[in-house]
Amino acid sequence: MVEGHTVKWTWSDNVSADVKVTKILENKLIALSWSPHSNVGYDTFVEMSFEDLGNNKTMIRITESGWNNDEIGRKSSYENCAGWEHMSTCLKAHLEHGIDLR
Repeated sequence: MVEGHTVKWTWSDNVSADVKVTKILENKLIALSWSPHSNVGYDTFVEMSFEDLGNNKTMIRITESGWNNDEIGRKSSYENCAGWEHMSTCLKAHLEHGIDLR
């Protein structure tokens, strides 16, 4: 990923999304905006922050903001929350054990 560029994310169910990389701080932060998988009709903003905890441990925090405060926005945010949890679990399995869960 390169700051200021748009990349395409594709999932195994042939769904894809264009993701605009807005900021990268090496080993610290990846920030992006996108129209979420739920296609709510507007962009949300995602920040993935990384904190070195020592002993080969890293804390990853993922936040997604910009949701409309209505039924569709709340439902979509909950669905994406589950998606970020799944993504981070897959990343952990890959990094620690070389397992591709996708």
